[in-house]
Amino acid sequence: MFNRAFFVFLTFLCCSIGLFGQFSKPFVSNYTAKDYNAFFQNWDAVQDKHGIMYFANNYGVLTFNGNKWDVISSPNESIIRSLAIASNGKVVAGGYDQIGFLETDEKGSLNFSSISDSIDESFNDFGSVWNIVVEKDRTYFSTDKYILKYQDNKLSKLVDKGGQLFAKIKNRIYTTTTTDGLVEFKNEKIEPLPDGDFFTGMKIYSVVANRKGLMVVTRNSGLYYYSADTIYEIGDKKTKEIFKSSELYSAIELPDGNVCLSTLKNGIIIINQIGEIVEIFNSESGVQNQTCWSAYHDKQGNIWLMLDKGITKIEYNCPFSLYNQNVGIDGTIMSITRFNNKLYLATSVGLYEVNKQETQYGDKLVFNLKTKIKSQCWDLLEVNNHLLIATSSGIYSLNKQGVITRQNNDITYTLEKSNYYSNLVFAGKESEVSFILFSNLWKEYSLDTLKYQVRSLYEESENNLWLGTYVDGAINLTYELTADFSPKNVKHKSYSVDEGLFGYEVDVFSYQNEMVFSTDKGLMKKKEETNGEFSFYLDTILGNSFANGTRIIYRLQEDYLDNVWMYAPVTIDNNNEGLGYVKTHNNTPIWNYEQFNRLPQGIIYAMYPEINGDIWLGGVEGLMKYNYIKNTVKYNSIFYSLINKVSLGKDSIIHKGDYFIRKNSVKIGYDYNSLQFEFSCTNFLDEKRNKYQYKLEGFDEEWSDWTNDTKKQYTNLYEGNYKFRVRSKNTYNNKGIEATYKFIVLPPWYRTWYAYVIYGVLLIVLIYIIVRVSVYRLKVANEKLEGVIAIRTKEIREKNTQLGEALTDIKDSINYAKRLQEAILPKQEEVKNIFPQNFIYYLPRDIVSGDFYWTTIQNNKRIFVVADCTGHGVPGAFVSMLGNDLLNHIISENQITDTSNILTKLNKGVLNAFNNDDISYSTNDGMDIAVISIDENNVLQYSGANRPLTIVRDKEVIEFKPDKKSIGGRTELDFVFKPNTIQLLKNDNIYMYSDGFADQFGGEKGKKYLTKRLKQLLVEVSDMAIATQKNKIEKEFLTWKGSINQLDDVLLTGIKID
Repeated sequence: MFNRAFFVFLTFLCCSIGLFGQFSKPFVSNYTAKDYNAFFQNWDAVQDKHGIMYFANNYGVLTFNGNKWDVISSPNESIIRSLAIASNGKVVAGGYDQIGFLETDEKGSLNFSSISDSIDESFNDFGSVWNIVVEKDRTYFSTDKYILKYQDNKLSKLVDKGGQLFAKIKNRIYTTTTTDGLVEFKNEKIEPLPDGDFFTGMKIYSVVANRKGLMVVTRNSGLYYYSADTIYEIGDKKTKEIFKSSELYSAIELPDGNVCLSTLKNGIIIINQIGEIVEIFNSESGVQNQTCWSAYHDKQGNIWLMLDKGITKIEYNCPFSLYNQNVGIDGTIMSITRFNNKLYLATSVGLYEVNKQETQYGDKLVFNLKTKIKSQCWDLLEVNNHLLIATSSGIYSLNKQGVITRQNNDITYTLEKSNYYSNLVFAGKESEVSFILFSNLWKEYSLDTLKYQVRSLYEESENNLWLGTYVDGAINLTYELTADFSPKNVKHKSYSVDEGLFGYEVDVFSYQNEMVFSTDKGLMKKKEETNGEFSFYLDTILGNSFANGTRIIYRLQEDYLDNVWMYAPVTIDNNNEGLGYVKTHNNTPIWNYEQFNRLPQGIIYAMYPEINGDIWLGGVEGLMKYNYIKNTVKYNSIFYSLINKVSLGKDSIIHKGDYFIRKNSVKIGYDYNSLQFEFSCTNFLDEKRNKYQYKLEGFDEEWSDWTNDTKKQYTNLYEGNYKFRVRSKNTYNNKGIEATYKFIVLPPWYRTWYAYVIYGVLLIVLIYIIVRVSVYRLKVANEKLEGVIAIRTKEIREKNTQLGEALTDIKDSINYAKRLQEAILPKQEEVKNIFPQNFIYYLPRDIVSGDFYWTTIQNNKRIFVVADCTGHGVPGAFVSMLGNDLLNHIISENQITDTSNILTKLNKGVLNAFNNDDISYSTNDGMDIAVISIDENNVLQYSGANRPLTIVRDKEVIEFKPDKKSIGGRTELDFVFKPNTIQLLKNDNIYMYSDGFADQFGGEKGKKYLTKRLKQLLVEVSDMAIATQKNKIEKEFLTWKGSINQLDDVLLTGIKID
């Protein structure tokens, strides 16, 4: 492992030398005058402690908080050419005849506070301020005419010599004069340097530290190294030509030890300490203008370019270079490889060849489309000094002389070289697999019996090939080769869901010399069982998240540093974790993905690792290069969330907080309880993808979801204390420092404490008045009521007397009715003469009853009737008297003994009595009845209207069901009731009863007695003497009823046959 890494490192050094002066394609953001709404020309930049950027512009000082631009003009609206951060943290700006600090007002708005008035009037025409040097208790300004000093709130002139060069390097300040060249500003005086006059006449605009001396930047004379005893021009011939043709203007040191040179014709040039060009960022890199007056390196590693037209930000430390339509690449990149020291791209529009082209300002990459291949390219493979290209129109070969030859016409997706036979190539096609023998000649053997669309191939061992297919899972292919390499004895077996391989679309990859399958559940490996079959298991060596079904693995590639690269987006959440690499540390796999969140979000189809650790990535968004060594992005650098503005209503601003943090709560009247907050953060690593989360304490229960919105409005807030909190995160999911804003919404006047005091006093007064009025009204009403009560009492007494008399008459009438009813009911002696062994349990609910019984002997037949009339009490009694009269007429007078005929006649009589001929006008007045007739041979005939007949014989119940019709009521006039007959035996017990017993509520749970329980009771008493039966039944009813009121009349009769 060590030897391999050391070899890679040496290779990287060699490759770095070969990349001399190459134009880079970093992530670049261009800001135009339309974006920042000021003049197009910019000169200088600084960044304050919260990360806000400030730019010297012709219209004033520009500020950028990551979301919004503002411009602060000086009092004379002059060009601002220089900026610095003073020792107190404030921004100090130098313009034309104007110097000042940026101060905040009570609302937080930033204003230009001029100090130019503090200088003697004879020196206030100092011209442009080109450079500012800040020391602990003083600040120096290099102007067109003088060097000025600001100390103790006063601006003063020091020396007459001014100029553009005025730089502090390692606690020494350097400047230039027309006579002495490079000099030192020491003890507030100009002092010559050893051999500094060498630079006399040269346009020196900048110096930076370089080893033990200085790197001196001249506009037209090149770049020099200077120390007390050494002066020489930096660079070889080509480098010197680039420096001079580029017209160097200024320089800054970078944290990585390199130096950034701003030029007037070539953007910026990055060089190392010995003057070698590392990178060039100009129009070829996406910089919007070639003239760069100065550059600034911010806290996150970005380089800001102050251009003659606009401002450009370069993500310098970002390890990526992006090549797409900005260099002429169209289509989606499917495969990448290097052949004949050139990079080749297989894309959806054809094959690109990448060449290096020398220009006056350095080398650049040129992407040439090979026009002979006019179809989609899928895969690339180097074989025997040729490049094979798999396309939708066949396989092409490219030799080192650039000649392209078409070898076949088959749609081909993937190519794989055999590890065991140097001339053998496997080709995965639309519906087959081919074996290709390719050296100087082309021989191809197709296995057209395999009807699979093959998208990936892996030769696991000699004569053992695995195929990844689009919809058929994985295919294992075993074979033998003849002498001419044609396959024979070919066997294949497919594996997918049914065989334990979780997926139908399966790719085969390899890492650490082992095959792995990409499935719907993630990465899987196989294991050979004792029976020779394969089983499959999820592979967690690279991490559980790649084997739990949460990711789709599109591509997997191992690089030369033993990193395993994958494009494996999460399927359940879009959280920018698709691209990355797994690096094992202490046997623990670590998924490195944060830095790749910066890339455009699109599928990666191609991965090509270079031996120096770099890797090329291709896909929907074009070609991207990852510089392994340059990965120095400050992902965890501190940045701040900012509350930029707080507004009441639509346009009333109460806070502009970019530049200071308010500690005390702001009080807001209730009429202005609708607020809008605007916020941003000072992360400039792709600031458009910054996200925010906010919460208003006192109103919101939870934090909001992460959003790109930079505004939040709250309306109709209730009075109380509130704190608005906002936090941010960048595209790498690092969070910024939270910002807060406290405020108090005051209550409306009618909910203030003094309002409640007034309400209390008024309430007491109101209560007093109400009480006094109520007492008076009550007294008057009481007097009136006493008179009314006396009158009403007299009337009630008279009414009670009348009611008592009426009640006595009614009771007398009901008692008389009872005597009448008792008179018409058969006497016990009469019943006993007809049925010697009988009992009648008769218990009216009221004085009179709606239940009745009737008996007689007619034509040697003993007849017995039990009836339950509609209602109870007086109404039921009247119906029972009608029934009794009709039975006398039907049976005694007309001598009808057939039970069916008796009920039919009785029905007509009741209907006629109640005038119910028309059933549409009928009422429910009538009766339920059971009639039996027993002849001399003890043959019983029974008919019933809603009342059954129960016979208990030897403890067994014989029950006759009645017709479900009443006598009278809504029964038809011509309805015929059916007869039922049975031969009675000795000791048979005949029972007839109304529904009063079964419907009575009682018992422990207050439920109905029910017919079922009644039948059980009758069976229980059937073998008792007839008198005992009655007593037992009576006792059961009274016990069941208990204290519950009787609900209905009760009638239950029993007859025992001798």
